[in-house]
Amino acid sequence: VGERLSFGVTLVVASQFGKLVVMQLMPICSELLWVDVFLLINELVTLLSLLESTLVLFLHHYESDSLLPSWLAAPRILRSLAACETADERESVLTLLFTRIRHAAETAVAAEKKARRELEAAAGTSLPPSDSEGE
Repeated sequence: VGERLSFGVTLVVASQFGKLVVMQLMPICSELLWVDVFLLINELVTLLSLLESTLVLFLHHYESDSLLPSWLAAPRILRSLAACETADERESVLTLLFTRIRHAAETAVAAEKKARRELEAAAGTSLPPSDSEGE
């Protein structure tokens, strides 16, 4: 998984290093040289390739039901709430909104507890309790 990204970052760094070396050998002028165009296109293609690899790996390992994060899905629910005409429709949209908020909070607390257990196991000691553990 990380090999593609590390190779892409290596290509970007190598491209920048090559650009640095070539620019030291080129005369300083106000005109755009063909070497400048070549290096710019090379840099853009390399960055585009890295971006594409990042997107493919993100989509491959994405496990949620929706591509939209919960903080972005909430405004969509609020627009749905504004479009509701009856009280039953508003109640169902609000129930959905509060369910998503509760799920996001439970997921965050579970992730924090898991990270805390892993840190305690790695350190071999007990960490002081956090604010969310008292609930």
